[in-house]
Amino acid sequence: EAREIRSEIKQELNSLEWQLARRIKNLNYLKEQAAGYGAGRVDLDLINQIADEQEAIQEIQFKLSSQGPGRVTAPDSL
Repeated sequence: EAREIRSEIKQELNSLEWQLARRIKNLNYLKEQAAGYGAGRVDLDLINQIADEQEAIQEIQFKLSSQGPGRVTAPDSL
């Protein structure tokens, strides 16, 4: 039973790490799109998508950090 629990925790951590990497990739793509608009001309929907991705990244980072010490998360400068 302890092995099953460890396996489930490992699967959850792997899933969170995959989600984090995907969200960071999405955020970088959205930021590239925003850069193409130029200063002060970014579409409101794009601004909201960027904010949503940043929030999702923070939530995943929190979940990962609460799973135990030594977990690697993305930089806070997103």
